[in-house]
Amino acid sequence: MMDHITASLTLAPAVGMHQERDVLKRPRYWDGFLLDFGADPPLVEQGNELLVKQHRLYQLETRLKGGSIWQDKGLVFANNSGNYIDPMMLHRDFDKLLRDARLPDIRFHDLRHSAATMLLAMGINPKVVQERLGHSHISITLGIYAHVLPSMQREAAEKIHDLFRKSDQEDDHEQTMS
Repeated sequence: MMDHITASLTLAPAVGMHQERDVLKRPRYWDGFLLDFGADPPLVEQGNELLVKQHRLYQLETRLKGGSIWQDKGLVFANNSGNYIDPMMLHRDFDKLLRDARLPDIRFHDLRHSAATMLLAMGINPKVVQERLGHSHISITLGIYAHVLPSMQREAAEKIHDLFRKSDQEDDHEQTMS
């Protein structure tokens, strides 16, 4: 759910279909974490306020067009009647976007892998990445989603090299001072 006043997001359980009805279902690694961010919910990144306002305007326009069929469920992303987006439609639209942009064919879920990897590559604390992805354990984030990039391996090697070079320089400096 989106709070447009504080520009914060509250995550909720996944939605699925069962016998033609929407049902809320717990994610695979559920421990209540997704519903309770306490007093410190993850904020929308600074600089994206305009995008949030544009999306809110789009939501209001869609709601007006929907008229009496609109169901206000407080969703950030809803279909034209305010209901949950059908996963099959989401995948179809996502595939079309990829084709139109001439991008490689990937699964929608692969965006989570990419997001985790990029955040970690930028030096974001793994605990923050875990919370953003809604994982109950850090091992899920690091073990499943965080693919090691060649640049991360190179950075680790350079830091180890710099550590030993600094240590050698300190030893050389101590010897010249004695």
